[in-house]
Amino acid sequence: MNKKIKKQYIALMGNADWIAMSGVMCFGTWKVDDTTPTACTDGKNVWYGTKFCEDLVDPELRFLILHENFHKMARHLYVYKAMHTLDHARANAACDYWINGELIKQDARKGFIKMIKGGLYNPKYYGWTVTAIFKDLEGKGKGGDDEGEGGDGGQGDKPKDKDGSGNEITEGYPKDGGGFDEHDWDGGELSDEDKEGLEKDVEIAIRQGKALAGKMDGNSPRFMDKMLEGKVDYRKEMADFLKQVMAGRDESSWSKINRRMFHVGYFPSAISTSCGRLAVAVDASGSITNKIVARCIGEIKKLCLEINPSGLDVIWWDTAVCSVQSFEQGQYDNIDNVLRASGGGGTRPQCVADWLTEHKTLNHECVLLLSDGYVDNFPVFDIPSMWIMTTDIVAPHGKTVPIDLEGDY
Repeated sequence: MNKKIKKQYIALMGNADWIAMSGVMCFGTWKVDDTTPTACTDGKNVWYGTKFCEDLVDPELRFLILHENFHKMARHLYVYKAMHTLDHARANAACDYWINGELIKQDARKGFIKMIKGGLYNPKYYGWTVTAIFKDLEGKGKGGDDEGEGGDGGQGDKPKDKDGSGNEITEGYPKDGGGFDEHDWDGGELSDEDKEGLEKDVEIAIRQGKALAGKMDGNSPRFMDKMLEGKVDYRKEMADFLKQVMAGRDESSWSKINRRMFHVGYFPSAISTSCGRLAVAVDASGSITNKIVARCIGEIKKLCLEINPSGLDVIWWDTAVCSVQSFEQGQYDNIDNVLRASGGGGTRPQCVADWLTEHKTLNHECVLLLSDGYVDNFPVFDIPSMWIMTTDIVAPHGKTVPIDLEGDY
């Protein structure tokens, strides 16, 4: 079996469509294992089940090899670890839908690879992120003890639709995880140092594969370029936005000595006085975890202590403004301990714009909105606005910056 799998690794590395994956396929180790039911990866290494692989034809085996190495390339086992904690089966399915769609699209009906029976695939997910697929699959789990809940109404055995290449199109996902491989999420439990090291190793492997593809006139798929695109630091973007919009006024104070001028006399120091109020609107529809909210509010607390706005209003909203918690100067140290979310259904951000208009006399200088972007519409605000998104959705008005979900879904 080792020879059979090695032969397909070599075939993939010699194929123009997949040669760019060479670096990733050579990263980490792989071995055949009699105790592995199907195939499994921990994000770096791969195990292939002997019996499972014996029953696969060559195109299916190549598909399996690529599938496992896509998990490695996309860092699924640690980037979406918290998503797995939230719903193991749905996280498995979301990753597999993304991978299988990319593989089938890249194969372009050439037949060099073939999806294995039982694989999760739906062309509607082309271009979607794993996070977006995960959200779309909510409530669509099938099977288990609670038959019918989010399932197929007892029609699980009905014939599946197929695309033009004969690939079966799947709706939803089995509640036992489904798919044709296993994901060693526990192996993805990495320290920050280990994550940084693995990130660099994977990046090097991707670049090596792309370089080899360039030399051998092979293709370099767009999805590999996306893996190398730099991440936006939402903390820096948020800080730059607030400091630009809410720049405090410098005034002189004789209560503090200007030590830089002390050698020539007693001069006043310039101190930054407060600016106007800041509004922070948090999507309380249930689509954003408390962990993400706490993470974002923690950064806002730091900025409030630095910028010193005249006040802070935290607006909890779903289809309407559910509650508002207000803080004044001197109270910012404790905001992360007293915030209490309220809400839980629907997403209509127009209610935030209406509330700000109604309370215009409070003189808010700008508004930060934390959301996943799945809203009924995007309002236009009368003041500068920044959307901090947990997805790749971009608001048509104001500034949008994605929050890195790594480890904090």
